Amino acid sequence: MVILKNNISLFFLIIILCFSNKTFAIKDNYPKNPKIDAINYTFNIELSDATDEITCEVIIDIRFLGSGVKKLRLDLINASSKLENKGMIVSEVSSDGKALSFSHKNDELLIDLPEPSLLNQFSKFKVKYKGIPQSGLIIGENKYGDRTFFSDNWPNLTRHWLAT
Repeated sequence: MVILKNNISLFFLIIILCFSNKTFAIKDNYPKNPKIDAINYTFNIELSDATDEITCEVIIDIRFLGSGVKKLRLDLINASSKLENKGMIVSEVSSDGKALSFSHKNDELLIDLPEPSLLNQFSKFKVKYKGIPQSGLIIGENKYGDRTFFSDNWPNLTRHWLAT
């Protein structure tokens, strides 16, 4: 009985140390920008039974929580030979009907803002892209031979087919 109590005490001690010590904490390396708040995403996605390629348009409503932001960063896996040419290719980025310059490298879409942001500024951005998702959106036949589109986004697969 004494051994059981000691083992239980040791177990709880280990649990407490694991949750209280930053050494054991999982580090979040995701590049956040606290000056940007994505208010809304509106996706228009075209699917086809003839091809695995999808065509997307996303409209993103952003509120800038700070001034001086010069770029908007979105996650989107770009097409590459290492993914067997799967991934997305961005064709156009605009805001208020005006084309914006952008770069799409290393699975990041960086949009150059026409001018640095102002505090509490609201802006709308439109991004057009297409491609074959490598993951996240599973396209294929089910066991009955019917073509299906299945979204499997957890935890980080959305970026394979949705610009977020």
